[in-house]
Amino acid sequence: DRPLLVQFAGCDAATILAAARHVEGCVDGVDLNFGCPQRIAHRGAYGAFLLERDWEWLVGLVREVACGLRVPLSVKLRLVMDERGEPSTARTVELCTRLERAGVALIALHGRTRLQINRLQRAADWAAIAAVKRALAIPLLANGGIYTRADVVACLRATGADGVMAAEGLLEDPALFGTAEVARELLAAEYLQLAREHPPNSLRPVRAHLFELLHADVG
Repeated sequence: DRPLLVQFAGCDAATILAAARHVEGCVDGVDLNFGCPQRIAHRGAYGAFLLERDWEWLVGLVREVACGLRVPLSVKLRLVMDERGEPSTARTVELCTRLERAGVALIALHGRTRLQINRLQRAADWAAIAAVKRALAIPLLANGGIYTRADVVACLRATGADGVMAAEGLLEDPALFGTAEVARELLAAEYLQLAREHPPNSLRPVRAHLFELLHADVG
């Protein structure tokens, strides 16, 4: 599938550049992970935790990577928090515009902070994404709250974004962005065939993917 982007996670510009140069000849863009909220990202010094570091350093890292690549650089991030740990649309707009000036060609924004990881407790803030979109000249992808085709239409209408990104929604329905609905059992059968053709090192990811595909139907 094209365009093809590859995402890197890290906090050292030289290391990221060295890694990205191994693939920039066969991809259409490189993405930086400033969005992962998991504990492993904290231990590895990447993801959404970098949004809480000094922004001069963060923007400098982005500028160095953007200037050192022959392909466009994009960034995936979450809503920025204020000093109380609450989501701040104003600070998110500020950071995204600074990233744009640093050379980022596309931004994907999740409408939750790193602390808001339970989708049942906090809906994605599409209004905040819309505010960021209005402030940018570069394309913006909206992320968060995308689980059905109706969600895609509603999100694009609410945010004015140039496209949407889905994670959990695509794990549950890999045909989400297709032109027609596909029965989950057919998707599961196709996945199992692919797993047979390209066997993983263990059955753990197979069980996990099958659970995501089928749990809604089996209750």
